[in-house]
Formats: sequence, C-alpha cells, structure tokens
Amino acid sequence: MGEQMPGRDHHRSTSATAVLVEDQVRSFEGMDLDVKPDGLVEGLIVPWMRPVDVNETIGDRPVSYREQFARGSLDRAMRTPDRIGLAFGHSDRFQDRLGYGVSLRDSEEGAVMQWQLYRSTMEKAMDVLGSSHRGLSMTFRTIRPQYGQLERDGALVTREQVFLRYVAATDCPVYEDAQVLALRDRAAELEEEQEQHRMKVRRQLDLLAWLQEQGRDLTPRQLEYLEQHRDVPDLQPAT
Repeated sequence: MGEQMPGRDHHRSTSATAVLVEDQVRSFEGMDLDVKPDGLVEGLIVPWMRPVDVNETIGDRPVSYREQFARGSLDRAMRTPDRIGLAFGHSDRFQDRLGYGVSLRDSEEGAVMQWQLYRSTMEKAMDVLGSSHRGLSMTFRTIRPQYGQLERDGALVTREQVFLRYVAATDCPVYEDAQVLALRDRAAELEEEQEQHRMKVRRQLDLLAWLQEQGRDLTPRQLEYLEQHRDVPDLQPAT
C-alpha cells in the first residue's frame, strides 16, 4: 500500500478564506524523457535548489513568489517508488497510466525517476513519449513548510519535504498552463470520487434500513455504521 499523507485532513474545504492543501504542479525546462527499447523510461523530475517563478492562488488571494526544492525533499517517494506512476498528460486516472515506478534516486543535479511501461500499451506509449509528450510535470503536495505559511509576494520558498503523487508526460510542460489544466482535472476527479462515495454509503444505508424493516437484528458493526452516518442529511436512507 502507498504511504499516506501525515497529520491533518487534506479534503477540500468549503470555506472561501481557508488555505487549501491543493495538488501543485511543477514543470522545469529541459526535463526530457529518455525512452529505452525495453520500455524503461527515465527522466530528471526536479532539480535541486533551482529557483523558479510561481504564480498561484492561495485561499482567496493571488500570490507571486519564487520556489526551489531542497535535496532530500523527495526522500519519502524514494522509499516507495513503485507507487509513483507515469501518467499521460495531466491525469492520474487508471486509463491514463503509462507505467509504474521502478526507482527514484538522488543525484547532484536533482531527483531522477525510472518507470517501466505497461506491456499492454508499450508500443503506443513509446511512440508518444518519443515524439510529442517529452516534457515532464510532477504533481505533489507540500509537507514542510506547510502550504500557505511562507508563500508571500516576492518570497523565496524552499520545499524541504513534499508528498509526490505522480509524474506526467506532457506536450505542454510550461507551468502556468499545466497548473490550470491539472487543477481543473483534479477538481472534477474529486467531485466524481465524492459522488461515488456518497452513492455507495447511501446503498449501504438503504440496505440496513430494509433489514430493520424486516425485523432483522443488525450486527454491532452495522449499528456503528448507522450511527456514524446518522447526522449526514444527504446520506439518509430513502423513504
């Protein structure tokens, strides 16, 4: 199983003024992929201590600052490289996965990642990666410093530790464009995931309500499930 984000709850808040822990997307010039004949793909995904300009919205305010990644900031991912997928474009959906992580190593220049392409789609993937989609974008969430603490206009923020979610092969590696596309896609994915979860819970509640109507005794675990969702209006059993 992949490691979990530590500490606080990272679900999207409905407050307009809250600082949200969003997926962040970064691309760096000259980060081309090296595609080998056996389907092994390698690329430098982030350089160490190379400041770049960042323009994004934090909470309800636009911020322009400089950002760099410290050596060691991806150590968490280096321990479990197999969970870092190579995606097609700015999407980490199953159907857009091109390969799985084999290794993530530290170098003087930066973090170097290797993936193995899936055999079922290797021929097409190698064609795309060798031609149009040679740029790399990494999607991550910052752990230290916490998001929103140091990001101020004109500041230089050093990412000391991040949670690397996945890396995308893209034909549009420019950060400003990539960020908009990635956040829009992720927002739609989150909404879809949340709706699927609500439907699943609703079906469970309907089943438990039907069992009670039939005079069946519920197990302690089933009763606990009912209690857990008792005060959630849009998850109440259908009447």
